[in-house]
Amino acid sequence: MVGISETAYPRLKSHPTAKDLATIYTPSDDELLFAATQSQRPAPRTGFLILLKTFQRLGYFPQISDVPIEITTHIAQSVGLETWPADLKNYDKGNARVRHMERILTFLRVTPYGEKAKATLNLSSSLAAAAKDDLADIINIVIEELVRQRYELPGFTTLLIAANCGKASSRGCERWLSPTSPSGSRRQWASQNRCAPRARHAQRQKRLGYGETGAQAPNGGTHTRIY
Repeated sequence: MVGISETAYPRLKSHPTAKDLATIYTPSDDELLFAATQSQRPAPRTGFLILLKTFQRLGYFPQISDVPIEITTHIAQSVGLETWPADLKNYDKGNARVRHMERILTFLRVTPYGEKAKATLNLSSSLAAAAKDDLADIINIVIEELVRQRYELPGFTTLLIAANCGKASSRGCERWLSPTSPSGSRRQWASQNRCAPRARHAQRQKRLGYGETGAQAPNGGTHTRIY
């Protein structure tokens, strides 16, 4: 089965450099002002900015607990804190996170992953599969198209299922790609569908990839930002 590291699906560096922190994860003055309108309390305001800056980089919202400490600390310092607030650990489980995600998508003019995005996902997977045999290539093309149309990216497993569906032209795949279908069910479907032979990872990263080591984003910009 194709792995996430063999595709252009964006990921955070485990240990971002000082340059990364300065160029990717430093909030602008406008972003700081916008965050201040969302909450005056340090933890939710810091959480908001972490979601904003990581979404701009990834195209999807990570769990705060999965974001490297270098990034969370840097963003906390941007709002005048010496380190990230201790109660930020509860942010992922709170209602503020859901509210903040909606406002960030609106602020960035990005459409959340839903039925329209799913239709684009299905169509682009089918079209890509008609031209490409390699699953990773299909996934990369789909990512490009979702970003071009300014959709929030779904989880990697959803993209993998779509690529398999595109190759198989299977009508039975449709229900597994619903944004409301259980992630466990999607993983189960994906694990039952093995992949065709893949191109070399190094060639693919040079051509399209922009994960931890990639050089270019799907929208043609640098690897630092998607949105």
